[in-house]
Amino acid sequence: MALPDLIEGVGASRAVEGSMRSRLLGCCILLVAAAPLLAADEDEIWIERYMSQPGASAQPGEIRRGYRIAWTDLRRFVGVPVKVSTDTGGVHRGRIEHADDQAILLRARLHGGYADLLLRREQVLNAELD
Repeated sequence: MALPDLIEGVGASRAVEGSMRSRLLGCCILLVAAAPLLAADEDEIWIERYMSQPGASAQPGEIRRGYRIAWTDLRRFVGVPVKVSTDTGGVHRGRIEHADDQAILLRARLHGGYADLLLRREQVLNAELD
């Protein structure tokens, strides 16, 4: 085999090798691009299954600031920062330490320290996530 034929054969084999690399790279890119779509479908299926179970609902961490909390739901928000408006016009920011049908215990920042405020149901006009 002559040297020019050998060089020509090597060039052709490199071209074929380069073309195969391009095709392989293209397939890899398609797989990488499709992966999030497949994962999103799996996530949506899981969420749908979870939310269809009895008693499943959004947790406090999934609800945004400003969300108004019904009195009956306050016990689900123990340990969560809230803003509470009272009938005297006061606004207290703190964490719910305890909540029941009659009152909430709010640990609020006050004058560089903390105060535990016991607020009766009739005193509270509004409670929302802070």
